[in-house]
Amino acid sequence: MINVGLGSINDVGREFALQHKWLESEKAGRDLGEHAIYDWIRQYWHAFYRARAFEHLLGSRQWIEMDASEFGILFAELAKQPALAWPILQQFLKGADNLDILRWAHDQQIPLDVVYRALTITNRYRYTGWSTIAFANYVVWPRS
Repeated sequence: MINVGLGSINDVGREFALQHKWLESEKAGRDLGEHAIYDWIRQYWHAFYRARAFEHLLGSRQWIEMDASEFGILFAELAKQPALAWPILQQFLKGADNLDILRWAHDQQIPLDVVYRALTITNRYRYTGWSTIAFANYVVWPRS
């Protein structure tokens, strides 16, 4: 585990959304305003949030929006089964949902208890509509 420091998912996401707004506005030749920010949220927020959650759970980057006691817990769990760690992690990283991962594990004859523990950990930071609304409010109406 390599922790590059404590960060804020909202702050980093806001920078990405504003960069998207600038790029899309340049392409359009005019300021697209909130429309471009909502476009980034619609297209990228889910994957962005999921990637940050995995950084936290794997112990590579700690985020203030996530429980500090859970930093690196997925890494610790997968380290208990090193031969299975990479195949399971690949399923997560390709964006497979829980049912797809369970089917894959069953087909590959991977012990389901290992997969259940990993899924239980990752489900703590599942993408939710509420996280999208809270983030949109943060980006569009930042506190001064």
